[in-house]
Amino acid sequence: MTRRYIILGLATILSNMVAVAQEEAQTIERDVDVVNSYLPTLRSHHKLQVEPVMDDTMQYSPTFSYNVLGRIEHVQTTPDSIKAASMTFPREETLYNTLVKVGAGNTDATGEIWYNIPQNEDYHLALNLGHRSAYGKIKLENDEKISAPNHNTWANVNFARFAKLLRFEGELNFKNKLYQYYGTPIMTNGMDGVVGELILQNGLDISSVKIDDILGEDKQRNTEVDATFSIANPNRDKREKTTFDATAHYGFFSNKTGVHQNDINIGGYVRLPIKENYLVDIKAYFNNFKVSVPEDNINTAYKFEERKHTDIMINPHFGVDYDNIKLKLGVNMIMEIGGEEDNIYMQPDIRADFNIADGLVRLNLGLIGDYRANSYRDLMNECQYLAPDVTNYIWSSLYGIFGAKTEIKTTQQPFKFDVGLRVAFSRSVEMHLGMEYGTFDDQLFFINNAYKGLALKDGAKADTIVALQSNRFGIITDNGKHFKGKAELQIEPSKKFKMLIKAAYNNWKMDYIEEAWNKPTFELGADVLVRPTSALGIRFIAKFLGERYAPDLVNEEKIKLKSILDLNLGATYALTDRFNIFLDANNLAGRDEQMWLGYSSRRVGVMGGITYKF
Repeated sequence: MTRRYIILGLATILSNMVAVAQEEAQTIERDVDVVNSYLPTLRSHHKLQVEPVMDDTMQYSPTFSYNVLGRIEHVQTTPDSIKAASMTFPREETLYNTLVKVGAGNTDATGEIWYNIPQNEDYHLALNLGHRSAYGKIKLENDEKISAPNHNTWANVNFARFAKLLRFEGELNFKNKLYQYYGTPIMTNGMDGVVGELILQNGLDISSVKIDDILGEDKQRNTEVDATFSIANPNRDKREKTTFDATAHYGFFSNKTGVHQNDINIGGYVRLPIKENYLVDIKAYFNNFKVSVPEDNINTAYKFEERKHTDIMINPHFGVDYDNIKLKLGVNMIMEIGGEEDNIYMQPDIRADFNIADGLVRLNLGLIGDYRANSYRDLMNECQYLAPDVTNYIWSSLYGIFGAKTEIKTTQQPFKFDVGLRVAFSRSVEMHLGMEYGTFDDQLFFINNAYKGLALKDGAKADTIVALQSNRFGIITDNGKHFKGKAELQIEPSKKFKMLIKAAYNNWKMDYIEEAWNKPTFELGADVLVRPTSALGIRFIAKFLGERYAPDLVNEEKIKLKSILDLNLGATYALTDRFNIFLDANNLAGRDEQMWLGYSSRRVGVMGGITYKF
């Protein structure tokens, strides 16, 4: 009897405790700032489903950065090289240490191997080796068919060690690109029939050069090697504990012409909480590069100059960090050493983030500056068809055929207003809107090089002035103002369907030059991923690039480049857990897309292949 009362009493007490716990239980809803997206990269633990984006036939990628808190970042408005869209699919549930991929098509062939440690709490190791070649003839705007091979080889090794309080990471990257200057040179006034020499007037001197020297060798090679080491504490509770990250980097770049660049970068940041919700951020870096040139000019048309550059940046902030408001007050101080004279830049760095409606509506405001040193390596990666002697000099006037050249300067934005609004309509539909407006100094624009002079025949001057606009590019700079509007829409009702649409509008106002050469006014991109079954994945990527303008320096007029419409479709099907087949189709519109004046693209490209994991 007593035992029955004891059991009954315990049950009553337990049920009351559960009822009280249920009454006190609350649903906690907070926005989470995602530090790293789940889609794996070379730096993530899971490496198998990542493939590099290769520079071959068709792709325009406006670079939108996406963040769940709605901080809309800068949209790159300089056209990328035309590439094949990367039809990478999200990682699969079953991971293996090694994956081999082989594919071939009517314009491309590729082979890759990945090795990684799929899951380990203490460290990770990833290795990726690959090669991709683009072949076949390209039909130019003048209906001429020309061979334009493009070969890319890469190797990446990444290692990280996760200790209790620290993370150590090292990475080694190698890239080698072989390609051809295949674009159509624009010739006028009888240049086709001129045999002999051309008097080149470039503002510095008047010299006799052979026409073949102006065009130069038609093949180029770019090689890059990067070694990076970083140390950081994995603490993510930034309001209460000190957080830091330090990185050291060495980079090397060279090309077939004989130009070399060495980079040394050391930097990092530390976040110091003063007390709850108040903190201090300090960012700093040291950046140095040196451009070495051939001892002897490879021909009389090129002029090489060495360049040394160092910049030191200190970026302190005072911050306030609450759930509904985050403020950051700071200044960007940069000391630049090298060039025509040393400079010191002071730029604002003020940001605010307001959680308006419990995470469903978020507003970001910023008054910030920007800085870019414009190294030879960066410029060659932005436009691979640059003339190889763009080491230290650029055109200083629009029609620079007879104009003087000046030294490459740093591009900087003294200030820029940035506004972003994020609205989450539901857990599956989210929209970002943004705009920015600011001034810029010495913004770089790419233009075709041009030459004009008197033809020489048999040592005698001819009366005819001939002109040539080549398929090598030079650089011109200007000051001005820039407005940009941005929008993103993400729809993800389930794992079987994802869609992201991005758009940007740009308006440039320059002080001197007529147009923002080779920069688009409007950009639009869509990325749709569908999984009808667990084995089948289909991905559609569409990109639209609005009309751009390029200068015809020979006739002193501007040329309108047609808009670009790039449609790409990819599919992968898992026959087994280990064996997959894939099919990619690029530039389905089959149009002659000119990313740069004179450079036509390949038409429809189809590639099929297999992947095997073990």
